[in-house]
Amino acid sequence: MRPPARSRIRRPLLFLQAVLLLLLSGCWDAKEIQDVAYVSAIGVDYEDQLYRVYVQLISFGNVAKTEGATVGTAQKAPIWVGTGVGQSLNEAFFDLYGTSQLRLFWGHVTSLVYSERFIRKGLNELIDLVNRYREIRYTKWVFGTSEPIDKLFATSPLFNLTPLSSILHQPGEPFRQNSVVVPLQSQRFISLFNEPAETVLLPRLELHKGNWKMEQKPLGMLRMHGAFAFAGGKFVGTVQHESFTGLRWLHPETIRTPLHVYKNGELVAALVMNKPKPRLECSARPSEGQVKCRLRLTVHGSINELSADIGLSALEHEAAAAIENQIRDAYQAGVKQKLDLLQIGNTLYKKQPAQWHELFADQFPLNEQSLESIQVQAHILFTGKYKNQAAR
Repeated sequence: MRPPARSRIRRPLLFLQAVLLLLLSGCWDAKEIQDVAYVSAIGVDYEDQLYRVYVQLISFGNVAKTEGATVGTAQKAPIWVGTGVGQSLNEAFFDLYGTSQLRLFWGHVTSLVYSERFIRKGLNELIDLVNRYREIRYTKWVFGTSEPIDKLFATSPLFNLTPLSSILHQPGEPFRQNSVVVPLQSQRFISLFNEPAETVLLPRLELHKGNWKMEQKPLGMLRMHGAFAFAGGKFVGTVQHESFTGLRWLHPETIRTPLHVYKNGELVAALVMNKPKPRLECSARPSEGQVKCRLRLTVHGSINELSADIGLSALEHEAAAAIENQIRDAYQAGVKQKLDLLQIGNTLYKKQPAQWHELFADQFPLNEQSLESIQVQAHILFTGKYKNQAAR
């Protein structure tokens, strides 16, 4: 007896499906994580008319070990630093591929560092390359530096933790505790870089050996100290760290920052101020070639240390005066370098673009008199658990 026609048709189809299953690729081209080198940071330098590209590699196996170990007991996580050289950026990157032994994966890059020499040459070429390549993310942190980049990349944080726990990869954590130099992410930097009225401050990364020791041996630690200034897509100067003493009050990102109040050269109190709220009002006078601005600032804080017998209202007055002086010093330092550190031009550009073009297009109209007044209101909301006769 012959099988039904439906059964005779089904058997060849099942055989064909079985053959096709054998031909499926599956995961034959998948790479195991141990067969890939993961780049965590990129650095770029320019010297002797050659581009030098640096990459920092970290083993994720060691990252897991250090993150799971008790603090202080982990073995030092090894760091690999590679260098490529070429007459173009692309040639320098391909020079790295020739000796990397493993495939380099760029999807975990969290930091990009420019040398001062490269900054002075111009960033447009690298910005185009890095943001055109599909694996590199927009959320990486960006820095400038005057230090050798390979030394920065070889620096480990405290307790032998993974370098991913350092300021190079997580600058936001120290900033939340001490807000001075604002860390900057790549997408934010690029969005402001070509703005005609914006002054962009790229944090300057350096290696500092003055604070930490391990078994009486000085340790070099990374810190953000000063910045490189850009306006209209061009490098326009360096900003000393002292200027950030005043600039920090104007950044909406500022979370927590110290203020030491002096009177007659003597320390009165050490305060911690939180989340300042600045308001800058500017008006243009094209016929006179001048800009006039008024700054109002409100900030709240608490007392960490009290060194003199002083009333609360008097302390608030002294704190407001100290903040005003710091802002004015920063502004005047910028004017001497022809840097608009208070973003006066940007404020005017948003509200009076026609007047901005008349004043700022071909000149730098700001002077010491452009900032007419600074009004600061400092409120001490918390005097601490310790109670005494002062600060009441």
